[in-house]
Amino acid sequence: MYGLFAIMVWEIFSKAELPYADMTNEDIIQQIYVGKLTLSIPENMPSKLVKLMERCWSQNPNERPFFPEIAEIFSELFIAA
Repeated sequence: MYGLFAIMVWEIFSKAELPYADMTNEDIIQQIYVGKLTLSIPENMPSKLVKLMERCWSQNPNERPFFPEIAEIFSELFIAA
């Protein structure tokens, strides 16, 4: 679930670019989780959001943020914008 959320955030900042168009969504998610596939970071993505995305993709569930923390980070980013 967290990996999918991170991909959605990436798609927003990449202006709806379709990463790895030749792969199925399931293959993409599996490859990201096993650490074999990463997404390039869009230039306009705030560093705080990059770190959040990377934590969402962590193979270690203990490193993944809970959604209240995600909401707090988004609130901070919106206030700063």
